[in-house]
Amino acid sequence: MSTAIFDLGARLRAAQTGQAQPRLHHTPLVPAAPLVALDVTADGTVTVQFAGQAPQTGTGPAGLAPLVALVPRETTDVDRPMHTVAVAERAVLRRAKNLAAKVPVSDPALRQVGALLSWWSERLDHPDTQAAVVVPSACRARWVTGEHPDRERRMDTWLDWLDVDATGTAAVVAVMALLRDGTPLPGMVDKAGKINGDDRWAWSQLGRAVGKDRNWNVADSQRRQVLGLLTRSSSAEVRERQLLNDPAWQARGRWDGTAVRGTVTHVGVTAKVRSAQTDCKLKPGRPLQLVGFRRDAEGRTLGLKVVAEAIEVDAASGEVTMVVRALNRSKAGLLAMFVVGDDALLLPDEVTAAQQIRKRQTVETNLSRPHWTRQGAGKPLRTSRDVPLDVIAAAHG
Repeated sequence: MSTAIFDLGARLRAAQTGQAQPRLHHTPLVPAAPLVALDVTADGTVTVQFAGQAPQTGTGPAGLAPLVALVPRETTDVDRPMHTVAVAERAVLRRAKNLAAKVPVSDPALRQVGALLSWWSERLDHPDTQAAVVVPSACRARWVTGEHPDRERRMDTWLDWLDVDATGTAAVVAVMALLRDGTPLPGMVDKAGKINGDDRWAWSQLGRAVGKDRNWNVADSQRRQVLGLLTRSSSAEVRERQLLNDPAWQARGRWDGTAVRGTVTHVGVTAKVRSAQTDCKLKPGRPLQLVGFRRDAEGRTLGLKVVAEAIEVDAASGEVTMVVRALNRSKAGLLAMFVVGDDALLLPDEVTAAQQIRKRQTVETNLSRPHWTRQGAGKPLRTSRDVPLDVIAAAHG
């Protein structure tokens, strides 16, 4: 099976009903940061609009002046929080950076806007970012229309399908309100309501760079290139796993084996799950989540969840059979709570922000060592995984 068939079904339904169909039950964006909409035309006209305010329009580099107040200082001051920039197309940020590069040295405050614009452009390469949004891309992640997929890359397509009667930055603000409406994907925010992921760390790095007055309009050093590729790849991992927390995306994942839905047929030291699916991307030896569903006497659904690993995967008989065991003794007791006949869902294990931070810190430490790639200890191991083509292209500049 293929997710292309699943996606086609949603597209045909949208064409039949005339309404955009949801890809997700949750929203992939959260209103955890103030919003600013930006537009820069080919002739140098700049429009900046903060949510709830009227647009501010200027021409040339001076038109970027409303963004001066958003540039962080050396520390992330509470009066200068991270703002989410929303644009109708990625080229807007490229044109804005070109204008910022023309700011004279005599205006250092306005020149620092270039660092912010460059940072926003970098964050666009990170799929799980909340710092920068290309609105049509965000819409494609949440809904599907009855149009050809290429037309969904255009802002006017989404204005029609979402019934938004606005233009320019006002349209961007209106669609962002629709995108942010709803419950965030599980795992996107922590218990304190703060955004998970690298955005906060990257924001603090920007503040330090601005504080040291680093030139933003130069090629990245080798160190920054390595860390940039790592954070982009980690971001793709995080977003792929966050999406699987959404029931609609889980249903889609069953078409290519990313998620496996079945029935528990044996429970002991190990548990066996049998599924009528024919595809399975879950591999032996890798951590996964076994989620069980069972109704009690009152009809309520009881959820059981245990982190385990697959020790046997058989998909050769026309159906998928998996044997899993708990990762450690503390998890073994949870596994024993499953009973034969429970509905079960198998997913890759969560990718946590803490894991990504440790990975980045390890690489940062190794990069500070001379010739670390030629040393026996700490030498990176070759690993392989699926990485979106746009992430690879962005890493190569």
